[in-house]
Amino acid sequence: MPRKRQAIDGFNLAFLDVMACGLGAIILIFMLVDFQSFAETPTEELQKLEQDLQANEEQVTQLQKALDETNRLLGLVSTQKDETAQSIADVKVAQQAIFKAVSEQQAVVAELSETLAAMAPLPTPSDNVDLQGTGEQNYLLGLKVEGQSIGILVDKSASMMAPKLIDIFKYKAQPDPVKVTAKKWQRTRRVLTWLLARAPQTSTVTAIAFSDSTLTLGSGAAIPVSDASAMQSIITGMAQLIPHGGTDLQAGLAALQQADPKITDIYIITDGLPTLGQFTGMNRLSRCQSFFGNSNTISGECRAKLFVETIKTAPSVKTHVILLPLEGDPEAAQAYWAWAKSTGGVMIAPAQDWP
Repeated sequence: MPRKRQAIDGFNLAFLDVMACGLGAIILIFMLVDFQSFAETPTEELQKLEQDLQANEEQVTQLQKALDETNRLLGLVSTQKDETAQSIADVKVAQQAIFKAVSEQQAVVAELSETLAAMAPLPTPSDNVDLQGTGEQNYLLGLKVEGQSIGILVDKSASMMAPKLIDIFKYKAQPDPVKVTAKKWQRTRRVLTWLLARAPQTSTVTAIAFSDSTLTLGSGAAIPVSDASAMQSIITGMAQLIPHGGTDLQAGLAALQQADPKITDIYIITDGLPTLGQFTGMNRLSRCQSFFGNSNTISGECRAKLFVETIKTAPSVKTHVILLPLEGDPEAAQAYWAWAKSTGGVMIAPAQDWP
């Protein structure tokens, strides 16, 4: 009996071992199968994270582009700021020079009054030029036509038709026969005649009309004043002109020097500071677009800077300026007065009844 009981217990233990091992194997198989499924197949959460990562990378790229554009704009602003600072400095220098000249004006006027008191009478007008109009006021005794080789620059720009801007625009819309009848333009022609009539008989005259282009008046350069027909040809050439365009004083000075390199005295008939020029290589003038014909307006600051650069190209001879009235250019009188004085010449702004 005891031996039989022992055999039954051994069988039970063996059976339990087999069952336990089988159960463990089954659990292990399930674990392996579940691990492989997790490792090889992405979950929805992983896919969402990848999508978020891609969206963030695109946003970073866009932000980087925006940052680059901002840096570029900051660079442009910095450059413009430097140019503006340089422009302000240039204008201040020009203003200081003008203010210095104005401060000396009272002394010059007093000296001029003394000179006028002792001055000889006006020279008799030349018989070679017909002189029309009146107005031999004493204050004009300061403007004496003299010099061995006289150069005359006549502004033929559109502003020479009228002193007021609104009237200038009206005339610009009119046909040419109406433009030449403008009172200011007729006065300009009389001023030229006045100068020619008082040129010394031993002198020569070169007359250039300028606006956005230049034209030599008369039969050529260095016309002898004693040649009546040649002098009259200057008047005839002036009568054929139609005022138009802007004011390129630099071109007029260059044309005058080219026509007669031996110029000794210059007389300029104009009404304001220049609006055009040929200074394309200068950075401080690059923002003044109307210099190059691609703008309809120009600021007073740009006109003053252009004038300073223009007179640097002028010949070092005595220069006189006859300044006719023009609305909206208050700095012209001071600027031309300072320039004329620095050369030993004079600037006059005559009354309406002259010549």
